[in-house]
Amino acid sequence: MPSPQTRYFLTDSRLVERRDKTKPVESEGNGLVLSAKGLALLESLPPSKRREERSSVAQAMAEPPTERQLAYARDLGIAIPADVTKQELSDLIDGRLQKDKPAASHFQAFAKRFGVVFTQYVGKKSLFDRLFTHLTRPGREEDMTAWFVFRVYRELVKGRADASIKGPDDLPIREIARVLLEDKSVVQSIRRYQGRDLVWFGEWTSPDGTVHYGASNQTIAYKRASSLLREKGCV
Repeated sequence: MPSPQTRYFLTDSRLVERRDKTKPVESEGNGLVLSAKGLALLESLPPSKRREERSSVAQAMAEPPTERQLAYARDLGIAIPADVTKQELSDLIDGRLQKDKPAASHFQAFAKRFGVVFTQYVGKKSLFDRLFTHLTRPGREEDMTAWFVFRVYRELVKGRADASIKGPDDLPIREIARVLLEDKSVVQSIRRYQGRDLVWFGEWTSPDGTVHYGASNQTIAYKRASSLLREKGCV
């Protein structure tokens, strides 16, 4: 496995990218590889360290699945893609066990923008968990808050595809995030959430009558974020 330093470089500095930039990340076989920036970083290391890090990163990104893992996937009825990696198969297994539907391309795009490493088979809830865990690291407070505010916004507009704000980097979201960052109680409130909870807020009933529960809409973070979104005329 890569050293901790390498893992931080990969996730925080966007040192990985799609194998084929002309295809979406969810395309079969189009996993993540080192970016030009990542390769340049490795080239800047002393030869011995460079070889060590290059080898560990390549192994982590392309390690094949174990026989036990393959057998378990078959027992679950999973159709195993050709040339699947260990991490890709792990995501397929997790998705089946958690009943987690595949993450849509726009969610993958958000995760990629924040430097989260994931495979083409990652589930939606799993991706939200990874993204939020990544953003709760020290030094990522503004990104964490912007992501939270954006998820509140999506709930307030009922998930409409034609909503004016398209992502956590849109100016109104960033402006609100910076205001919220001045209140430590709000930041602490955001940190208490779990990633997959931010798929949606509150309680709702699906067409089949199943009641679903999302993140709390009664916290200080939610109330402040929703209030500011309304004050700014975002919803």
